Amino acid sequence: MVFCFVGAWRRLYLSLESAGENPEIAEKLVTIAAIAGILGSRINYIISNFEEFLRNPSEMIFTGAGFVYYGGFLLAAFSLFIFAYRNKINFFRFADLAAPSLAIGYGIGRIGCHLSGDGDYGKVTDSFFRFSYQLGVSPTPRGVFVHPTPIYESLLALALCGVLVQLQKNNTLSRNGQMFGLYILCSSVTRFFIENLRIEPITSYGFTEAQVTSLVLFLPALLLTVFGACWKTKR
Repeated sequence: MVFCFVGAWRRLYLSLESAGENPEIAEKLVTIAAIAGILGSRINYIISNFEEFLRNPSEMIFTGAGFVYYGGFLLAAFSLFIFAYRNKINFFRFADLAAPSLAIGYGIGRIGCHLSGDGDYGKVTDSFFRFSYQLGVSPTPRGVFVHPTPIYESLLALALCGVLVQLQKNNTLSRNGQMFGLYILCSSVTRFFIENLRIEPITSYGFTEAQVTSLVLFLPALLLTVFGACWKTKR
């Protein structure tokens, strides 16, 4: 988590600096996002495992494990929106500059999931690229190999970060939420398909909870990306 937030801070600092904004604000923004993100991801985890929470609430609250990314992302985004509103800052401009930071933070965070073997791995496979988590927090049986989905997600997120940084440098996208929308769009699509490889309970309509959230985020992200493109064309 520390490497995740430090990496996000450094990337945001560079993005703000290159855009002519005050880079010192990066520390405050990432601190707010980190606190809200940890809190939101734990709340989402408790909601997703509410019956277990009712049986043992103290363990669910204070354990070092149990974080759901989308809960952290949504609460962090909302907290930064409130911060921007109160300080009369253009939220979408800063969200665009923060898009690569979100990608690199997620990519580093998933490395932690892989190293701990916390149950985010995929289904059993005999493919060439496979992994055993028999020493993990949620261990796989001895001799059983699964898809290392945290590594898949980490590589995709870091690649997305590289693409967003390049687009940022070339000033390809508008500064009106288009970069932020593109990040949500790409991350929602990749998460939706990665979920097909993971062992997750089906909640409704044949989808996992993360897939439902991805679908919910997909449409506004698409509209935000298209709106940003139309706005730049009009300008």
